[in-house]
Amino acid sequence: MTNEQRHTDLSTDWVLAALPPLLFGLVLSLLVAVLVPLRSVVWGAATPLPRPVVGQTVWLPAAMLGLLLVVLIGGALVGLWRRCAAWSHTWSTAAVVSVAMALSIMADDVPYLISPFVDVLIMVALVLALAAVTLVAARRSMTEAALVALGFVSIFSLVAVFSAVASPMLRMDIALIMAPAGLAFAALITAFLRWQSGARWIVLALTAVLAGALIWTYAVGVASALSADIALKFVRVLGVIAAVGFLAPLALGWLLSLRRRPALGTA
Repeated sequence: MTNEQRHTDLSTDWVLAALPPLLFGLVLSLLVAVLVPLRSVVWGAATPLPRPVVGQTVWLPAAMLGLLLVVLIGGALVGLWRRCAAWSHTWSTAAVVSVAMALSIMADDVPYLISPFVDVLIMVALVLALAAVTLVAARRSMTEAALVALGFVSIFSLVAVFSAVASPMLRMDIALIMAPAGLAFAALITAFLRWQSGARWIVLALTAVLAGALIWTYAVGVASALSADIALKFVRVLGVIAAVGFLAPLALGWLLSLRRRPALGTA
């Protein structure tokens, strides 16, 4: 068995690779349900937070988010310990994007977390971590590069949907989409690893469409609370980030796989 075959053999580990978006979507949907009971959710408009929730310490949602981060980072570290196992690429991308989300939440009401310089260093470190995972995966096979792309765009688009809970949007109905969306991403990752040949390209296309739909749904919430112009700006920024995070691993994997035939279909 070659080095490439050893690292991309996911016949038994495909469940692990598909878990991050499923966990992310379910946990954050549950977090929203903790903040606002499902019976109180307004569908199609902003959901006012109950007064007790606004005034009390939201220790339970914070604990849930913290536990999710610990699980994702732990999974990524286990994968790193196992020489960057192929299944761990989705965990690594999920961990990096989730940490960035958590830092963004913490910095919501303050000008900076530690200092402007340190904050920039943290973000650069996160980008470099993503770049390192991408490079390792792309050097091994197109399949592993695609896993990085799938892992990033699934979690990033789920984060965009979760952002709809922020004031003044308060679109809890949009945020609850994370549970079925996370399940859909997990199913797509599973299909990608279980299917062969051209069917994998169909999975990649469907993943891109789903991620784009989620980002657009978030923009709808922005437009309803603020304005269509602001929503369009958000769509452009988020769309560019999602496209780069999705296409860059695929492009690098393709470039490095030119000497390897076949690449995507039979890895």
